[in-house]
Amino acid sequence: MKSQMKFQKILCLITLIIAAGVFVFALCFNSGNLANIMYYRSEFSSLTRVADQFIKDVQSFNSTIITLSIILIIAVAVLYVFSCNKRRNYYITNYVVIGIFVAYAVFVAVFGIINIIVLISDANALDWEMLLKCYEIKKAAGAPEIVEGQYTSMIVGIFVYVVVLLTAAVWVLNTLWKVKLMKGEKALLAKAQVEEVA
Repeated sequence: MKSQMKFQKILCLITLIIAAGVFVFALCFNSGNLANIMYYRSEFSSLTRVADQFIKDVQSFNSTIITLSIILIIAVAVLYVFSCNKRRNYYITNYVVIGIFVAYAVFVAVFGIINIIVLISDANALDWEMLLKCYEIKKAAGAPEIVEGQYTSMIVGIFVYVVVLLTAAVWVLNTLWKVKLMKGEKALLAKAQVEEVA
């Protein structure tokens, strides 16, 4: 039981760090090539019809994941409030808050991965020939460089959300481990009481 309790403390701390990392990622998502596409969209009216919807989708997704990441941090804080990091025996409230956290973490991860895949597909459909021509026109003035097919923040995002998904899976496994140990401990106590009576 001691090793499991030590693990749950570490798991809670790592989960908090991951949730904070998701928030930082959300703040930095619209950067690099994505931000540069927005620059050229505003500089060249001919690009508006090409990139406008994509930029709106990126901004909408960015706003949403910032909100979702804040709620994720709150969900981790609730795990601490209900002592899921240090309780020897879990009560029904612990199972409820862990279940809510796991369900929410899975939702955030799946939402993030699906939307990023869609955005990558939309980015590939942009008129990159025109975008690169715009860069050639403006680069002498120090305009930001754009690179076709370079979606660093989106690739990082997929990795981040896979980590969130794995974290949720680890919480499920940890809870099953806890239940098994609690049952074993109860069985040992019952056996000890029987032997004492005998």
